[in-house]
Amino acid sequence: MVLLATPFPNPLEQVNTTLWAFVPFLLAIAAVILILTYIRFRWLPKWKGGLGEWAVNRALLDQLDPRHYHVLADLLLPDGHGELTQIDHVVVSPFGVFVIETKNWDCWIFGTEKDRQWTLKYRRGRKVSTQNPLHQNAKHVRVICEMLRINPEHCHNLIFINPVSTLKTGPVAGVFLRGMPGHILSFNVPVFHPDWPAQARDVLKAASKSNDKAARAGHLEYVKSIQQQRHA
Repeated sequence: MVLLATPFPNPLEQVNTTLWAFVPFLLAIAAVILILTYIRFRWLPKWKGGLGEWAVNRALLDQLDPRHYHVLADLLLPDGHGELTQIDHVVVSPFGVFVIETKNWDCWIFGTEKDRQWTLKYRRGRKVSTQNPLHQNAKHVRVICEMLRINPEHCHNLIFINPVSTLKTGPVAGVFLRGMPGHILSFNVPVFHPDWPAQARDVLKAASKSNDKAARAGHLEYVKSIQQQRHA
């Protein structure tokens, strides 16, 4: 009987075969990482921002009596200079108008009421310089005052920041991490006729372009151009 010798397997060929078997798996992992990275930087900030605004709106609706307080959210209003400005929340009442900017930050915040820029320090030491939100919201207050033709002293500039953040420089007047509805309720002396808040609500709703897709898209492009100019 003649025995045929079995060829000894080439170790390099075995390694190559094993590696190629893992290629589809590695490609799948890479694709998942790319998708998650895209979601993190492209959509997660929008989702977090939207969730924060929803939570604030819910708290206002739950804690303010609808017989006296009209809560409006996500208004896109003409700024009086040919552009639109987006306002997170407006509360209209006989006791005053409250214009609210929401920041869903998760960081340490360094800044005072008068500082033009604030510094945000995130985990792992990342620092970001951003416009003082009180100054940003001052434009919204002006737009509301002009549109409703009211005295600025009855239109209040308020900022709500995610309570997981910390104001490291100390408390800032008009800036809240909690307790903002209680602050609104502390204004209990009527400054407007009881019928006026409903009329003002209707004026703001009629002027808002929030449901106009073209207007919203144009506003987003305008905001992007402004941001690019600031970072140029």
